[in-house]
Amino acid sequence: VCSTSDTMVTACGLPILTTSMVNTSPSGKTMSYKFSGSSAEINSILQKYRSFTEGKNFHPECENKSVEQYKAELSKWIEDRKVSLDSFISQENPSKDFILWAINDNIYSNANYLVDYMFYLDMNKRALKGDLFDKTIFPVDNDPAIISSHYRVHLNQYVQANYCRDSVFIIATKKNDYYTAFNSAINLILKSERSGLSRDIMLCDLLTLCLDKDIEVAKRLKDSYSNQISDTFLRSEFEDYYLKSIEHNSHPIDFRRHFNENDTIIGDLFDDMFSRFKGKVLYIDIWATWCGPCRVELPYFIKLSELYKDEDIEFINICIDSPRESWESFLKTMNYKSNQYY
Repeated sequence: VCSTSDTMVTACGLPILTTSMVNTSPSGKTMSYKFSGSSAEINSILQKYRSFTEGKNFHPECENKSVEQYKAELSKWIEDRKVSLDSFISQENPSKDFILWAINDNIYSNANYLVDYMFYLDMNKRALKGDLFDKTIFPVDNDPAIISSHYRVHLNQYVQANYCRDSVFIIATKKNDYYTAFNSAINLILKSERSGLSRDIMLCDLLTLCLDKDIEVAKRLKDSYSNQISDTFLRSEFEDYYLKSIEHNSHPIDFRRHFNENDTIIGDLFDDMFSRFKGKVLYIDIWATWCGPCRVELPYFIKLSELYKDEDIEFINICIDSPRESWESFLKTMNYKSNQYY
C-alpha cells in the first residue's frame, strides 16, 4: 500500500496535473493504492486512468512521410484516444479539473512528436515543407491547457521552432548579434500571437533563452519587454528568476544525484565532475526524457563513448526537468548507466 501527500502543483495560479504514479510492482503484479491529503481524489482518478490506458502505446514513424501524412497520423491517434477518454469519463464521472487535464493532455502529449519530425529532417538534410506546428491540431493560445505540463513543453518547442528558426534570428545569431536576434523574435511574437498567458510564457522562454547567450543583452531586453508579460504573478516570478541569474552570472545547479552511487551532490554540479574526473576531457550531454531529439541521439552518444573508451575522455549525461522514474526507466531500457547525473 502506497500513501502519498499532496502532489498537485501550480504554475501561474493554475494547477498542473502529472501522472508519475507507478501502478505495478517490479514483478509486474498490480499494486493497490491508498491516497491521503487534499489531492487524494484527483490522485485516485489519475491512477485509474493510468491503468485504463496502460498498454495503449503510440510512436509515429517519420521515415518517408510528408508533413501532412505525419500530422494525419497524429490527428487519428488523438481522436482514437479521445473516444477512449470519453468512455472512461462516462464510467468514472470524474471532476471537471480531471476532464480539462485529460482532454489537453491527450492533445499535447503527442505534440512532442513534431520535434521528432523536425529532427528527422535535419538529420537527413531535408527542408521542411508545410505547416508542421499546425495550430488547428495543437493550438498555442489555449490558456486553460496549462493544466497539462505537456502544453507548457509544447509552447517552448513552438517558440524555438517558429521564432528561433526565423532567418533574421539565425543570421544574427551566427554573427553573435544576440540583441538583433532576440529583439526580432520577441517583436514577431508580440505581432503574431494573441495576448494572454500563453503568449506571456513564450516571452519568458525567449528572454530566458537569451540569458544563456549574453547576460547584458538579456538585461536590456528584460527592461524593454518584461512589462509586456500581462500576468502579474508570472511577471513577478520571472523577474525574480532573472535577478538571481544575473546576480550569480549563471544558472545555479544544485542537488543532483549520480546514477551509480547513493551520494547527493550539494553545491555546484560541475565542481563535482571536475573532482570526480580530474585530468580528463569531459564530453557533456544535457537532455530530458520528454525530448524527442535527445532520445534519438542517445544511442549515437553511447557509440561515441565506446569509440573513445581507451582515451582520457569521460562521456557524461545530465538529465534535467524530467520525472526521476522516467529517467531511470529509460536508462535501463538503453542498458547504459555510466556517468549519469539527474
